[in-house]
Amino acid sequence: MYLAHLHELYKDMKAHEADSAVFAVSIEKHPFSCTLAIIQESFHLFITALGENPFTIDVALDRNFNTLERFYLPLDLYRKLREYLGIKDGGKEPFRTTAFLQSVDNATPVRFNGNRSTGAETTRLAMVANPDLYEDIDKPYFCGWHKNPASYSVREKNIRKSLLRFPKREVEIRTQMNMSSCWSANPDEENLDALNHLIADESIS
Repeated sequence: MYLAHLHELYKDMKAHEADSAVFAVSIEKHPFSCTLAIIQESFHLFITALGENPFTIDVALDRNFNTLERFYLPLDLYRKLREYLGIKDGGKEPFRTTAFLQSVDNATPVRFNGNRSTGAETTRLAMVANPDLYEDIDKPYFCGWHKNPASYSVREKNIRKSLLRFPKREVEIRTQMNMSSCWSANPDEENLDALNHLIADESIS
């Protein structure tokens, strides 16, 4: 499924050297916050329903802005989306998630508005949308690396989380060194120096 408006938005993002864009859409008068972000050279559209019970949908896209596979939602997310949109059982036509995604694309601006997502916010969205893949999903702020004892190995969920913020080669080297990334729920504890210190760059130079 090709998302033409998102593709045009990305082209304008490139012109502004942006790796993310945050924008709002309204589907049948129901507001959504959307974030188009690049994670590990892969494109993700995060669609977040607003209100008292927010939830986030992660749509993975290829470089041509086609969905990576047939777009569908897990049953719990499907039900949440139907409820948020006010769709009741017994309608004349079944609710199709592909039609919803097409509506989101149709409502997407094709010009970059200057609003970017921070690394921590993109990390939070990825974890909220895929909570089973990551550890400590309430902690999106990176605060450093921890050298594990010899009897302890880096957890797979920690590696996945590290890949949300760091280049793949950096995570591979840190994993080989048995180092886990550390995270906090407090934005004041985010360590920008540690974020910008990449030992992979040192090994190349």
